[in-house]
Amino acid sequence: MAGLSGRLRRPPERRLLDWGLPFLLALLLLGPLLLGRGYALVGDMVFVPDQPWKPRWVGADGSVPRAVPSDAVTWLLGTALPGDLVQKLLLLATVVLAGAGAAALTRTCSAPARAVAIVLMVWNPYVHERLAIGHWALLMGYAMLPWVAVGARRLRQGEPGAWRAVVWPLAVAAWTSPTGGVLAALVLLASVAPRPRVLLRTCALALAVNLPWLVPGVVNASSAPADPFGVQAFAARADSPWGVVGSVLGLGGIWKESVAVDVRGSALLSGLSVVLTLVALSGLLMLRRRDPASATPLLVLAVLGFALALLPVTGAGERVAEGLVTTIPGGGILRDSQKWVALALPGLCWGAAVAADAVGAWVRRRGGSATTVLLAAWAALPVLLLPTTAWGLSGTLSPHAYPAEWHEARSRLAAAGAADDRSVVLPFGLYRRFDWNGGHAVLDPAPRFFPGDVVTDDALAVTGGTVAGEDPLADEIRAAVDDPARLTQVLREAGVRWVIAHADGGEVDAVLPEGEPVHHGERLVVLELTGIHPRGEQRQEWLVTLDLVVLVVIGAQLLPWERIRRYSRRRE
Repeated sequence: MAGLSGRLRRPPERRLLDWGLPFLLALLLLGPLLLGRGYALVGDMVFVPDQPWKPRWVGADGSVPRAVPSDAVTWLLGTALPGDLVQKLLLLATVVLAGAGAAALTRTCSAPARAVAIVLMVWNPYVHERLAIGHWALLMGYAMLPWVAVGARRLRQGEPGAWRAVVWPLAVAAWTSPTGGVLAALVLLASVAPRPRVLLRTCALALAVNLPWLVPGVVNASSAPADPFGVQAFAARADSPWGVVGSVLGLGGIWKESVAVDVRGSALLSGLSVVLTLVALSGLLMLRRRDPASATPLLVLAVLGFALALLPVTGAGERVAEGLVTTIPGGGILRDSQKWVALALPGLCWGAAVAADAVGAWVRRRGGSATTVLLAAWAALPVLLLPTTAWGLSGTLSPHAYPAEWHEARSRLAAAGAADDRSVVLPFGLYRRFDWNGGHAVLDPAPRFFPGDVVTDDALAVTGGTVAGEDPLADEIRAAVDDPARLTQVLREAGVRWVIAHADGGEVDAVLPEGEPVHHGERLVVLELTGIHPRGEQRQEWLVTLDLVVLVVIGAQLLPWERIRRYSRRRE
């Protein structure tokens, strides 16, 4: 935390802007969720009360590690805090650290210029759309990118404590999402590439912090390759009148049409977003003339981010992406192309700040007296272009409570020893809409809420087709969901003891296997299957040990060893 603590020693008025403004923006953005108890369950953002420990959280169950080790992180935090407070804490930290990181990156700029960088980092279409789709873990990695760039700058300059300034944001990014770990590693490696000696050590560091998800990703790689259709399904798309290229340059263009920001349908507002990006790029080019060591890597990353985002929308690029996805273990991480736009944001924020200072200097040279007002308006521009981001994405991130019946069903399953059993959720699907959750589509919370190994579908229906999953058992269940006798046989042979069925007024819209009713309520029906076949354990408990070793090594890197040695000498 040396890089972070170093920033905390700034003068009070500087800290007020660098940390106060991000905090105010976080309150404005997350207000409904922060001010009430409950959970915002939207898209892939699923938090639960009393999340149980499962080998799946570290990929030790043999499954594809999609949320490794972020589920382990939320479980660990949940041992000390209620689940809804864990969600609030993580989202608040994400927004505040993103803004404060932009301020730290632009520390040589004026206060109004740093405000421009802070607002742009926090308030943009990328953040809006990723929050709307529930990618909180990816956004935590996104928030670490400017901090990684700051640490890399200290490494290049040979400052003391620079390695600790790199380790902590790199570790946070990698331990919240695989994509975040890759993004942070790319920023670090690009920033230190001109120094071969430092580059070798940073490569080792980047690999080490990503081991908790990288190792299970390789070990648990499915024999069936990732579905190449996912490249087309998750490719960037136009969410503005300026086409897919203009949408991506305006920091939008997410693949899921339902989470696109309505106001981006305005040619004026979305066009101004593109202009803002171009101005920021011009500022980065200005910075490159006076500080090429800092600006060049960020410029390269910006070009790389936009290029990767647009790669699948071209014929040849789509074929290249499909080849990578189907041949590289864990290649599915490459499918959602628009997420790579995150690589451009640190450079764009610094470039926007430099451009703001240049405009301010130009106005002052001509005797202008409204420089501060002009720069304040510039800083407020991202908010004005995207007003629907305010107040929890216009209420989308509002808190809701899990029904009492869910808690009752969980208690019954826990008392029956379901923590050591396998369950399946019906109707067999990946996402749900609940009347108690405002009707938002959300990844089924059952695997995190209920004890034991809970199986859900892993295939995703999208516009134009279905992206196939990678779990062979899910394929078998999917093929048998319309035949109760065959479904019962498949579940018994797979060692499934419990069936958890979502109900509407007590009615289940799915074929149920033959089983004994354990719970029958308005929202859930729980059945117990008998005559199940024992199943072989696929757990790789050594992955838990690996995570602990990596955690200890990283923690050791963060300790202020020099201060400890100085203190020991004084004691002697």
